[in-house]
Amino acid sequence: MSDPFDSLWGTRDAGPDDNGSAGVGVSPIKPTNTPLRWLFLAAAAAVVGAVGAFLIGSATALSILPWLVAGPIGFGLIGLFSHRDAVAQAGYYRGSSLKGALYPVVAILVLVGTAWASYQLATWVATR
Repeated sequence: MSDPFDSLWGTRDAGPDDNGSAGVGVSPIKPTNTPLRWLFLAAAAAVVGAVGAFLIGSATALSILPWLVAGPIGFGLIGLFSHRDAVAQAGYYRGSSLKGALYPVVAILVLVGTAWASYQLATWVATR
């Protein structure tokens, strides 16, 4: 008799109802790594926001775009990294030595990029 749940988790080894044995199929556990790509994306968002704020300056209403990239998107990507890292640590986790050094550097980079973009945006609003 076939298992109605085979489509959910694949076929299984023989159990007590098939051949009388209590053997359970065990698939190998694959280790998960630190999701560093989200930190790299957050750093890129901070740099793009800071450079965009430098290039656009406080001349136009477009100065809100670098703030959006460096601030909400940058910090959102850091939050996404933290979430994905916590989920990865729930299983067999193979951490990265880069995480300890990279996380505070990226957080400071996002903070500085957001502050610079905020300054340019505030200057535009004040001179309007």
